[in-house]
Amino acid sequence: MKNVNNKTDIIKVRAATADDVPKIMQIAKSALTPSWTENAVKAEIDKGDSLLVVAVGFTSSGVSDILGFAAFREVGADGELLQIAVDTAGRRKGTGSRLMESLIECANARCLTSIFLEVRISNEAAIGLYKKYDFAKVRIRRDYYSDPVEDAVVMLKKLV
Repeated sequence: MKNVNNKTDIIKVRAATADDVPKIMQIAKSALTPSWTENAVKAEIDKGDSLLVVAVGFTSSGVSDILGFAAFREVGADGELLQIAVDTAGRRKGTGSRLMESLIECANARCLTSIFLEVRISNEAAIGLYKKYDFAKVRIRRDYYSDPVEDAVVMLKKLV
């Protein structure tokens, strides 16, 4: 079991629902620049080729809270990690790892050949997480991000 913040005993990942959107938006606004709109999050929940999941931390007394989320989409035979974000309370506690493991399991179950993503070149924590799951840097996209303008590292994980 993962200990998330001295109160959380276990983290479970499940599909997001419309009821989760306010918490997803709160996490996205604090962790991602720029973040999606509420309508974009709702649309991802309803898309057939997308998967939006949340990591929920549970305490021994049964209390739960959403600690993070991830959005993933099928693109032909590949998968694309669109967004992943973890609330401050869930950081450096295994929440990001649980989300990544869930998405990789999903991609394998869908018989996808690879997963790709873009990450800010300065986001060393995220790059470290992706490397942990055997993502490799394949190229740089110049000035990909705005606010502030920054390069993106394109990373790829082969599944087969």
